Amino acid sequence: MSNLGEKVERFTGGQEIGVDVSALERELAALWRQAGEREHAVVRACLWNLIFRADGDEVFTRAKALIDAIAPACPARVLVLRADAPGGGPELEAWISANCHVAPGGGKLLCSEELTLQSRGRGQERLPSLVRSLLVPDVPTALIWAGAPPRDAARVEPLLEGVDRMIIDTGDLASDLELTNLAQLARIAAEVELADLGWLRLGPVRLLLASFFDPPVGAEPLLKARRVHLDCAHHGAATAVLLLGWLANALDWGRPEPLKGGAARTWRVPRPDGQVLLEVGVRDVDAGRDGIYELLIESEGGGRFSITDAGPHALELRGTGLPTRVLAAPERPDAELLVAALGVRGRDPLFCHALACAAELEEQGQP
Repeated sequence: MSNLGEKVERFTGGQEIGVDVSALERELAALWRQAGEREHAVVRACLWNLIFRADGDEVFTRAKALIDAIAPACPARVLVLRADAPGGGPELEAWISANCHVAPGGGKLLCSEELTLQSRGRGQERLPSLVRSLLVPDVPTALIWAGAPPRDAARVEPLLEGVDRMIIDTGDLASDLELTNLAQLARIAAEVELADLGWLRLGPVRLLLASFFDPPVGAEPLLKARRVHLDCAHHGAATAVLLLGWLANALDWGRPEPLKGGAARTWRVPRPDGQVLLEVGVRDVDAGRDGIYELLIESEGGGRFSITDAGPHALELRGTGLPTRVLAAPERPDAELLVAALGVRGRDPLFCHALACAAELEEQGQP
């Protein structure tokens, strides 16, 4: 078998092949040409350009696994960028590989491609221009920021040129205080659609909460809410405040006033014909990936409505005048959420409105 033939076997088998940065497109073209001439037909597919920014060993490993998981549902040219490559070496290094799976109906291998770019030192400055040169024309481009969304917009802006959608995960925020930075980023990148895996992860909770106030209960207990309390695990602090931001936006609550004292972070906000107390309690508690343990709403009329984590993949719903229910709530894997974020659900204007309200809570709560 020729050297190129061995490379093709490794390439279509998903193994990474180191290449010279200046020869990326030439190497890819040669490998695809050779793969197309083999006995088993290979079909190259590309619906998106996906730029993954993945710094740090753990985040880089997670991103690689996520790319493999979405490949069958979303063939793409994937560019994986790591700006803090470990060890010594050149300023820029590159590897190429293919993600292949049997197409529906069998026979052909449906393949997409993955390019990994690692930089050291000043090599990071070359990444944005190199990325732009490697994008496939005439397909949309998404920037996926793996791990905690960036605090500094200056790290993101050079990569946003030509990007149609940016995808982050508020579930990876180290602190709810970082929602303010994220809202600023959303304003800077106003022309780019912003999607959030954490927001999509909250979808079932938002749907169940809204269902409480369908007939026969009606919307009155929610409109007359006097207290909203959220208990969450430490990793769910940002998600909890985002959920409050969603309620504040949907119910037209006014400017928050932070209150001091007590174990929970607390705000008082005006609402039509009254005011409502908002509380977020962060404690050591088992909760799912979203970090939300319990959401409780108390109404002026004495009604109480709660959604509580009832163990692995289950939620308990209690509401005044309603039967107690325990519902299955399987967690959606990140790969499924990412595919949804690349679809129509990634165009949800409610997220940016909720984020803006959540950021206002945080801005008012900071000393």
